[in-house]
Amino acid sequence: MSLKSRVRNSEFVKLLNWHDDLGKGRRCMLLSAFISTVVNAIATGTLYTAFLAAYDFSIADVSLLGALPSLAACFCVLSPVFLERFQKRRWLLAGGRLAYYLLQLLGLTLLAIFAKDPTVRLIGFSAILLASNLINSLFSSGYSVWHLNFMPVELRAKYLSYQQITTTVASILSLFLFGFVADALKGTPHEAGVLTALRFVALAFVLVDIFILCLPREFPYPRQENKIRVSNIIRLPLKQKKFMLTMMVVGMWTFSTAFPAASWNYYLLHDIGTGVTILNLFYPFMAVCLLMSPMWRHLIYKFSWFRVFGYCAMVHTASLFLMASISKENYLWVYTIGIFIQAFIGVGLNLSWSNVPFINTPQTDQTYYLSFYTLISSVGTFLGNSAGAWFVRVFPEGGIELFGKTFVTVPCMLLVQIVLYACTITFIFVNLSRLEPNET
Repeated sequence: MSLKSRVRNSEFVKLLNWHDDLGKGRRCMLLSAFISTVVNAIATGTLYTAFLAAYDFSIADVSLLGALPSLAACFCVLSPVFLERFQKRRWLLAGGRLAYYLLQLLGLTLLAIFAKDPTVRLIGFSAILLASNLINSLFSSGYSVWHLNFMPVELRAKYLSYQQITTTVASILSLFLFGFVADALKGTPHEAGVLTALRFVALAFVLVDIFILCLPREFPYPRQENKIRVSNIIRLPLKQKKFMLTMMVVGMWTFSTAFPAASWNYYLLHDIGTGVTILNLFYPFMAVCLLMSPMWRHLIYKFSWFRVFGYCAMVHTASLFLMASISKENYLWVYTIGIFIQAFIGVGLNLSWSNVPFINTPQTDQTYYLSFYTLISSVGTFLGNSAGAWFVRVFPEGGIELFGKTFVTVPCMLLVQIVLYACTITFIFVNLSRLEPNET
């Protein structure tokens, strides 16, 4: 068989079928995932942390700002009341996405440049983050409901694995290119200026992303509830036991993940001195490990989404013991080994987690259910961020002695996270039979 025929008959090309609406939708989704990853690497990722550090935000400030997006996202309860009034939503969603990124990229950047007083800057950042994420909370579930049409159950694992590959490649290209520049300029008079310029580059990518997301076909949104009301976002999910049990897993896992999240990158960059490039080693490791995606898909089909997630979560949790021992003297080998373990197991962990919002979601009134998922995820993240911000402020300055070693604030937060993850994993395996979807 010729190379051209092999490519034409490959799994990837068949998944992105050029001759039907579903294939076109998946193509647009993958391209958007690539661009969005580049944008978010600058707007919300490690480069955002470097941007805050360059403008003299403290670790306590970063922890506080990290909690605000998840607080604003809790207002997703209003999303169904707003979106369910429209059977055609593409331009509405596009407008919301544009407003969100204009505030995130343009608003925050201009404020950082012109606000000289640290208190004014912190208050201004807080206000813009709340406003932008309030807007995003109204529209984010709209894209999820629309795009779920392009991921039928029989193709979902394949599509999500290719999406994972796409976002990892985008992360490597963007974070290493931009991260190298950020590291080269760290501590120079040009550092803040270059990080600022990158945010304007991200805004240009946003416009392309919004255009791409307007291209796929928009399907009708089936529903059983004819009366649109806020209470449906709580009332309908409460009737679905499997869905609610799944949301308990979501709440526990997002709380655990968010607990040290806002402080971890800042600690590595500011206190340990890793640099942005080292911090992003996860992505090239992940790219190599993605070669094993077919194996993870096979394991999911054989053992189930939740079982694979649970076992992967165990290994990920064990790697945190190594990460908690990181220091200025050992970070090169400790961080490298820890990140390699997390990248290897992260392929299965992320792939199995990516279906959690949909695995037990009913076929009708999905805007309500996915808004409820967003609410639970946002509340879990907000509470985790808030608990982490509180922990940073009250933790003893000298650290505490454990196992014959002194643990300062952030490493101690990882030890707490290990306990939280262990509780979540135990909950999953205790309730495994009740979590599995009916069709399996």
